[in-house]
Amino acid sequence: MRGPASGLQGVPVWLFHGANDAVLPVRCSEGTAAALKALSGGDDLVRFTRYETAPDPPGYPHATGHASTIPAYATEALYPWLLSHSKPEAASGL
Repeated sequence: MRGPASGLQGVPVWLFHGANDAVLPVRCSEGTAAALKALSGGDDLVRFTRYETAPDPPGYPHATGHASTIPAYATEALYPWLLSHSKPEAASGL
């Protein structure tokens, strides 16, 4: 499978998106998550959290629901999940 998501094959990704996002439709993250899960073989590398109501970014009331980062950063499981992954060692060319 080739496409924009193929460049992230094997990279841990956790997507967060608000269903009420007025800037970017949630289907964009849903499609990306589905494509990445298909590439990763369904392991723990790809997670997707959909908030039914994400907050508005402070100072940008016209961007309704576009601040899913606020509840995402408050997700306690995020930090252990991030730290459970590491970049593979590069092959030594020396």
